[in-house]
Parts: sequence; structure tokens; C-alpha cells
Amino acid sequence: TKISPCGNINIEGTFAKPLTIAAANNVVIMSNLTKANEEAMLGLVANNFIRVYHPVEMNSSGTCSSSSKNLTGSITNLKIEAALLAINHSFIVDNYKCGPQLEKLNVKGAIAQKYRGAVGTTGSTGYIKNYEYDDKFRTNEPPEFTSPEKTAWVLGREIVE
Repeated sequence: TKISPCGNINIEGTFAKPLTIAAANNVVIMSNLTKANEEAMLGLVANNFIRVYHPVEMNSSGTCSSSSKNLTGSITNLKIEAALLAINHSFIVDNYKCGPQLEKLNVKGAIAQKYRGAVGTTGSTGYIKNYEYDDKFRTNEPPEFTSPEKTAWVLGREIVE
């Protein structure tokens, strides 16, 4: 874990115990983030974005496109095992519209965000979502993690099948 002077936290690796990490600005996932054992549980909380790091080649005007190259640090089939909470913004992939597809974004856990964030474009750039809710979060939460029952969340819509 690396804390930047602008309130970001860069994170990657394996964790073995229950842990919550919060950022004043953004949480940036640099590579795979996986648990070492069943006891392990991770909560990531960002005041703004939870971002997946995806560096790409920029053109001379500082923009990128689907034909841009993915640079070192771009991870295919990324794996994230955590509860993700983006308080004021989204869970998003940096430069999701740029470079060749990165295959699957595998998230096992839970995602809560104010706005739905983009992680790719219809099968050509960024990631294809492969999200799985971790039932462990029904009855347990990472230490000091925001409990949805104790916040100002309001049920906006419920679908019963």
C-alpha cells in the first residue's frame, strides 16, 4: 500500500487478516488484490473513486483511443476480492475506452457506488465484467467498514422475482 500526498492510496497484493483501508481521495488498485485465506476480508473506502490502474499510450494531443497500446502495468484478467465503497463517485477503470481489451475484471465481494462507473466498452476495450457477490458480507464486514444499515442510504428500487 502506498499513500500519495493528494490523498490517494495505491494498493495491490495479498492480505491475510480482516482489514479496511480508506482514502481521503481515491483508492487505486494497481494489480491483483486477493485474500490468502478464508479469515481474510478487505474493505476499500474512497471519498471519491475506486480506480483500476490502466496505463495506455497517449497521442500527441494527450488523448488515447482503442488503437492505443496498453503499457506496462495493465493487467489482464484482474482479480479483486474485497468490499468496495466509492462514497461520492464510482468504481471505474482508468482509460477504459483505450487500448486492446484486458479480458475479465473478476470481482468477488461487493460494490457500492454513488454513480455506476465504466470498466470497458462492449467487448472491445477495457474489461468485461465478471462480478460475484461474496455471501460472507451478508453477516460480516471488514473492521470499521461502513455498515449500510447504519448510514443514510435509502432503498431506491427493489426487484423481487
